Amino acid sequence: MNREHRGSPSQEMDAGESASTHAGVLAYIPKVPLFFLGVGVYRAWIEITYVRPLVEFPTWRIAGHDVFDIAMVAVLLACALLARLIVPISERRWLIWSAGALMVAGTVLNFWSSADPGIAGWAAFPAAIAAGVGTAFIILLWSEFYSCINSMRVALYYSLSLLFGAFLVFVIKGFVFSYYAGIAVILPVISLLCVVASFRAIPAQDRPKRVWGKFSFPWKPVALMAVYGFAYGMRETAIYLESGPHSSWGVVLAAAVVAVGVISRHERFDFTIIYRAGLPLMVGGLLVVPIIPYIGTQVSNFCVSASYAAFTILIMLILANISYRYGVGAVWLFGIERGLRALVMWFGRMAADLLAESGLAAATQSTIVSVTVVLLVVVATMILLSEKELSSRWGVTFIGNGESSREIHEKNRVANLCAEFAVTYQLSPREAEVLQLLAQRKSIADVERELFIARGTAKAHIGHIYGKMNIHTRGELFALLGQD
Repeated sequence: MNREHRGSPSQEMDAGESASTHAGVLAYIPKVPLFFLGVGVYRAWIEITYVRPLVEFPTWRIAGHDVFDIAMVAVLLACALLARLIVPISERRWLIWSAGALMVAGTVLNFWSSADPGIAGWAAFPAAIAAGVGTAFIILLWSEFYSCINSMRVALYYSLSLLFGAFLVFVIKGFVFSYYAGIAVILPVISLLCVVASFRAIPAQDRPKRVWGKFSFPWKPVALMAVYGFAYGMRETAIYLESGPHSSWGVVLAAAVVAVGVISRHERFDFTIIYRAGLPLMVGGLLVVPIIPYIGTQVSNFCVSASYAAFTILIMLILANISYRYGVGAVWLFGIERGLRALVMWFGRMAADLLAESGLAAATQSTIVSVTVVLLVVVATMILLSEKELSSRWGVTFIGNGESSREIHEKNRVANLCAEFAVTYQLSPREAEVLQLLAQRKSIADVERELFIARGTAKAHIGHIYGKMNIHTRGELFALLGQD
């Protein structure tokens, strides 16, 4: 492989850098293809069809949210176990359209039962199971897509998708029944068309691979999300009295903060703000705010929703970044994480229901829920804070050997070495990202495009990296990395 030689940092700077670096905020707003926001489409579908329907489905009373979740969890975990045999699922068109057919079938049966309640007895379980299976596949498809792009783009696209999903729910709530039914039926198809278009927009070399090395599972972020999922599950019933899980103002706030932060601060955006804000929101929502009657309950629900949404974004960032950096199969990572998250949320709902039936006073129940959840959240967050940056390993260790290709071994060796250099030479989080891209032999234009930074800013980062590492050319960098 030929080395890509570059001049010194001063030679890589151009005269227009200063002006471009100080351009207005509008200059940094990236062009986001609308089909990248397809996650929000299926999130809106889940809310209006299975989590918080806008009409009362006879089928939903027989086999609703719980059956839907169980079917989804079973498929997610099964796909994780079989990941090495079925990836990349984005190339299996029969699976994509089967997922759409199942989600549409489940939706049609639900609305059919509204017109003819007599069919609910035989249609309820097939509807919930079909919708749950299809949802599991669409979750994994979008997870594969996010594993192909860098963390800055993940943060932007995913947060904008959450906002778009909330917007869709707000709009659909105003429709009459016939329009509501028609839109609910086509939303899964639209989301699948979006994911197909999204994969086509990714260069072939960046798409999911069929093989990857053996890794230890990143238990830290998954354990954290499981705890937050349990906490949210225990408060789910109360929250749903006011809003749905994907359209609450707490979700809108969390997604808006991340999206605006990425757009306005670009390379200076600090991802740690997501979990540093998430913990006090959850604690405040569960312990402090509910003291005030009525208004306190509303604010509490807002805080809990915002905290859970913030950590949802964070976990998407962490796992997608692990898959992007190390080449770990996204179906394996997200299948386990999303399956366990949905499972513990179901446990949280069951625990809350059992507590409600215990005969204890309402105040005692509230205290037990709040104290239990806060203790779990604090412990889990302490585990999370043991990792300093988004580029940390998060418990991942490469343990593969014989069946892994040389390319996979090399990619992980270089990624680990870049992480060590980032610590040794005290690189900033953004400089660490640039270093990772340089090690992948990305051009300056590639770095600017992938990190959404202004023209010339990548050159400035490269200059800082070279200065801290006391090198002057790409060739010297490749030599340090042990690359040919």
